Amino acid sequence: MIRLDRIWKLYVFYTVVLIAGVTLVGFIVERQIGSRLEMHLKEDAMTLAKVIQKALPTTDDPSVLDEFCRIYQNMAGMRLTLIGKDGKVMGESERKSLELEKHMDRPEVKEALHGRVGASIRVSETLKLEMLYVALPVDERGRILRVSVPMTVLRRFENELMAFFSIGLYLMPVLVIITAFLFAKYRIREKSTSPT
Repeated sequence: MIRLDRIWKLYVFYTVVLIAGVTLVGFIVERQIGSRLEMHLKEDAMTLAKVIQKALPTTDDPSVLDEFCRIYQNMAGMRLTLIGKDGKVMGESERKSLELEKHMDRPEVKEALHGRVGASIRVSETLKLEMLYVALPVDERGRILRVSVPMTVLRRFENELMAFFSIGLYLMPVLVIITAFLFAKYRIREKSTSPT
């Protein structure tokens, strides 16, 4: 006959193993969801930059380019920066471009200067927020259009999604363990009361 204390030991062992397994799976899934969401956000920012590129004024007048960037930021909800091939800010949606230093050292700008799409996630020196930056060359003059998106929206969505996922992930094994424990307890009681 199986003793009740042995059932408790098995119950505790399998509970620990299950919780460790669920935690590992949750961590892996969270990383996967985060990277997928970042990838989609990058694609959206790149698509927006390609659309805006078609309407970009040919002028070098900072007031015109700043206004252009502000108008498109209001429509798209993303910060825009137009950068020359020397790294000088030519147009900006958040501040006057003449007030900003050169952006030559930014990783996404470096990539765009080599003719590729550049992307990076870091804290903005201007806004003090974690931002996703996507930059791409937009014309034969070597100008670069950079789109910046606050990561707060993505992080909030990621946290909400993981909260729902975690509830389901942790609740199901707990219910299974409780059900298995009650069933085992019932079977032991049934065996102990049945005539031999």
